[in-house]
Amino acid sequence: MNTGRLILPLAAAALAVDIGVTRLGFGLTLPAMKAELPGTFGLYGMIATLHLGSYLVGSMLAPLVLRRLGWRSVFVWAHLLVALGLVVQAQAASVEMLAAVRVFLGLSTGLGVLSALGASLESVEPRRWMLVSAVIWTGVALGMVISAPAGSWALEQTGRWRTVSMVCAAPALVIAVLAGLVPFPPYAAARAGAHKVRMIDGLRQLRDSTYLLVAYALYGFAYFVYATFALTRLVQGLAGTLTSAAWLWTAFGVTAAIGSLAMPLLMRGRLRPHAMTATVAIGALGALASLGTGNGFAIASAMLVGLGLTAAPAVASAYARERVDADVGPSALAVATIACAAGQMAGPVLTGVVIDVFGIESMAVLVLVGYALATVFAKLDQLHQMRMHQSS
Repeated sequence: MNTGRLILPLAAAALAVDIGVTRLGFGLTLPAMKAELPGTFGLYGMIATLHLGSYLVGSMLAPLVLRRLGWRSVFVWAHLLVALGLVVQAQAASVEMLAAVRVFLGLSTGLGVLSALGASLESVEPRRWMLVSAVIWTGVALGMVISAPAGSWALEQTGRWRTVSMVCAAPALVIAVLAGLVPFPPYAAARAGAHKVRMIDGLRQLRDSTYLLVAYALYGFAYFVYATFALTRLVQGLAGTLTSAAWLWTAFGVTAAIGSLAMPLLMRGRLRPHAMTATVAIGALGALASLGTGNGFAIASAMLVGLGLTAAPAVASAYARERVDADVGPSALAVATIACAAGQMAGPVLTGVVIDVFGIESMAVLVLVGYALATVFAKLDQLHQMRMHQSS
C-alpha cells in the first residue's frame, strides 16, 4: 500500500490545525482576547513567545520521542493533546491561565508538526520531497481560510473566542482518530540506531546551510510578528471593519495556498536555487505595502506576505531534508524548525514592547526589517551552495 497517498492529506490537515488554527489563530482572536482579559501588547507578545518557546522544546524532543514511540504514536498523542489544550484554552479565566495553556499547546504542536512532516517525507521518494512539502504546508493556509469567518464572528461579541476555541478542538480530535487507521512508515532512525537521531547530527550535516537557517529564523521573526499583530493593527490602528478583518485573513490564507502550491513549478531546473530568496523577497514587498494607510494597502500587504507564508517553510524543509543523509532527516527537520521557532520567539515579545512605546504602526517597520534581512541571508545561502557545487 502506498502510505504516502494516505498520510499526505492527514499531514496537511494536521498543519492546518497545529499552525493555521492553533498558532496563527491567536493573532486572529487577539483583539477579542485582549478585550476580555486585559493586558499590554508586551504581555500578549510574551504569551506568543512562550507558545513558540514550548513549540521549540517540542521540536527538540521530537527525534528522541519518535525513536521510542514511532511516527504514528507521536502523531496521535500530539493531536489528542492539542484538542485538550484548545478545550482548556476556552476556559481561561485570566491572562496567566491563558499563557499556561499556550505553553501546553506549543509543546503539543511542536511534536505534531514534526511527526506530520517527517512521516510524510519518509513515505515518498526524495525526488518528490519538494512537492510533498508544498502540499503539506498548504494545510496551514487551509486552516487560516476556514478560521477567518470564525475570527470575524468572535470579534463581534465578548466571549465568542471561547466558543471558537472549543469548536477548533474537534478537527484535532478527528485527526488523531484517523491517524489510528492510516498506515505509517517505519521510523528509519530507529532502525539505524539511537546515535542517528541526536540533534547534533542534524546540525553537523547542515553546517554548510548556516545562511539558510539564519534566513529561516528571520522569516520566522517577520511572519509571526505580522500574523500576531496585523489584524489588531487593522481593527485598532486603521479603523478597519469586521468585514475588512475577515477579508484580510481570508486573503492571507488564500494567497498562502497559492504560493505553496506554485513552489514545485518554480523549483524546477534553474529556478530551484532561487526559491528561498524569492519567497522571502515577496514577503518583504508585502511588508513594504503594509506601510501604506487604509484597508486597501492592508489587504494587498496580506496577499503578498501570504504568497510566501507557507512557501518559505516548504522550501526550507525540503532543502534541509535533501542536504543530509536519509537517517538524519528527522533531526535536520528539527534543526530547521528550531531555527524558525527561535525567530518567532523573538518577534512578538520585542514587537509588543515596541508597540507599547511607539504605537501599533511600528509593527509594520519591524516586519519589513525582518523580511529584508531574510532576503539577504537567503541570497547568501544560494551563492554559497553554488560555490560548493562548482568546487565539488
